Amino acid sequence: MYLTDKKNNITRKVEDHEDVEVLLESFSKQVEEIVNEAENIEVRPPPPQYIVLSRTCNIFPHHQSNVQSTQEIVELILDSNRNTLLALDLKVGRCTLCFICVTHWTATRYRSALWVLV
Repeated sequence: MYLTDKKNNITRKVEDHEDVEVLLESFSKQVEEIVNEAENIEVRPPPPQYIVLSRTCNIFPHHQSNVQSTQEIVELILDSNRNTLLALDLKVGRCTLCFICVTHWTATRYRSALWVLV
């Protein structure tokens, strides 16, 4: 939106609106997702009082889809975090391997010089 440029009196072409277009598209997608979620929610009257005989009794079956979608979102977030940690582990492993290789090369290259110092 180039507010800094506007403050500094830098003019832009009318056709130069890509950043605003990207922001509006992102906002539009978020609004569409919220509308779709709102349309999927069904308002039902509360169920009558049941005596729960077992833990597997479905008293609120209309909430099951919301719970499943929330569970899927949480699983996606956890998968993303796990992948980030795995990538970090790979980077640390590569750095360790490089350090070991350089240390080994240095030790074999300058072994005679080290014995002189000792």
